[in-house]
Amino acid sequence: MRIEHVKAGMVLAEDILDEHGHLLLEKGIALTESYLSRMRSLGIRSLSIADAYANSLKLTTAITSQLREELSLCFRALFHLKSEELLAQKLRTVYIRQLNSTVDSVITQMEGQLHRIINVQVRTPSTTEVEHAVNVCLLSVITGLYLRFPRAVLQELALGALLHDIGKSLVPQNAQAPSNPEFHCLAGQSLLMRSGVGSVIARIAAEHHEYYDGSGYPAKITNTKIHPLSRIVAVSNYFDSAISQANEDGTPRHEVMERLLASGNIHFDLNVLRAFCHTVAIYPIGSLVKLSSGEFGYVVENQTQFPLRPVVRIFQSGNPTDINLVFKPQIIIEELIQE
Repeated sequence: MRIEHVKAGMVLAEDILDEHGHLLLEKGIALTESYLSRMRSLGIRSLSIADAYANSLKLTTAITSQLREELSLCFRALFHLKSEELLAQKLRTVYIRQLNSTVDSVITQMEGQLHRIINVQVRTPSTTEVEHAVNVCLLSVITGLYLRFPRAVLQELALGALLHDIGKSLVPQNAQAPSNPEFHCLAGQSLLMRSGVGSVIARIAAEHHEYYDGSGYPAKITNTKIHPLSRIVAVSNYFDSAISQANEDGTPRHEVMERLLASGNIHFDLNVLRAFCHTVAIYPIGSLVKLSSGEFGYVVENQTQFPLRPVVRIFQSGNPTDINLVFKPQIIIEELIQE
């Protein structure tokens, strides 16, 4: 929740850490005006607030929390290995075998949710490299499932999506770190090629910032020269980053979606975009939103053909009322308060 919407008395749902990883406020604490003033002075723009009703709506997830944590641990372990450790034959075999097994379970669980995926929680708010990698992986896999890719291709897609930013682990942690945005793409491709995970997975790392019209990087290749799986990861990567940025600066979700759709066959493959938009919820179930009518409510159902017009549950005099925005064209979602 953006900090301007947070009121004293609300309960913090996640720990607040400073840039060095030191604990500032512990989850479960009731916020005071003094705490909020301190958070603002530190430049913190959003807080995760406990909301029991929202949580009750979010029970249906694309994969179990245990499997999400396992996927996160796999990525975190690989991301923090030194390149020479990743290239060591014995260690590499152990990590890659575990990652392949985990990814296989991810595909199986998500396949079972495909028929209702628009109303299932796929991504979670993304503030770290680990969360971003997992989100991009899940968003890519569900798009691949919608496109009916065979299992072996889905496996490559999942691994490539999860490891698309692995090159960032090679950026030196100092002020003189390479500012060239191409560095992590090329470094990731080289590392993955040498680690033996497969040329397609390495290619995804290299191409996830390439654009359909050739204006991307690092190679400025165009349309069909970009691998089909790289095109999917490019959309998923952009979407997760754009949504995370929107959560920070308050950009309306519909603007993010409009920019994405307007970039069809310019930045992104239009066919991939169409598949992506049929599987990804712009306002996930349980999101707290503000309507143009001035009312606040929770998203309780998404509709595939109308991604920006879900069913919103508001409470009037304590009684729940569902508003289907498809049938209320005069009302729009004005702001996402908390995802």
